[in-house]
Amino acid sequence: MSGRRDAIVAAAAKVFQEKGYHQSTTEDIANEVGMLKGSLYYYIEKKEDLLYAVVEPPVRRMVLNLQEIAAMPCAASEKVARMVAAHLETFDAHHPHIFVYLQELPQGRTLRLGDSAAAELSRLGEQYRELVAEIIAEGVRHGEFCADLDAQLAAFSLLGMCNWMHKWYRPTGRLKSREIAKTFAALLLHGLAGSREQRGDRAAGMVAE
Repeated sequence: MSGRRDAIVAAAAKVFQEKGYHQSTTEDIANEVGMLKGSLYYYIEKKEDLLYAVVEPPVRRMVLNLQEIAAMPCAASEKVARMVAAHLETFDAHHPHIFVYLQELPQGRTLRLGDSAAAELSRLGEQYRELVAEIIAEGVRHGEFCADLDAQLAAFSLLGMCNWMHKWYRPTGRLKSREIAKTFAALLLHGLAGSREQRGDRAAGMVAE
């Protein structure tokens, strides 16, 4: 049964991305997977269940990946680079599921799901943003990034740049996600590090100690 349900979830992800959640019907999904509409309800109760099944697993995986990166014994700048790479790799590994998440469930619009499902997705999203902010704050404390950098604002900016990819990125496009990640990381880290004066020479002082 799990194999059939997985096929239904994959079909739903494809239909939701192409048509949008509200414009998609269970009949569209049944046609995509090659089954009768009535048979679909053997596996799901309602369309909202499919939306949650499409978006929750990749979002949870992203949080787990970032927890591992945050715990690594390396510089914050390296963690940021790894985070960007892992984040963008999700666009390939979980296409089109993560695109549906970014397209259909931006902040404040999870009410189309049940209360518990909406709350869980909000919790996972907030947890991810906080991990990004913690990594940036770590870089500020250690003198890698600008001393006056607002970690929360920087986290929102970083995620905004990465997540906007769902508007234009295609797995079959000219650049692969790992190549885009290298460019994004270079842009981000150059701005996060700032000049020695902006860092207050804290990094140099730490080396001297």
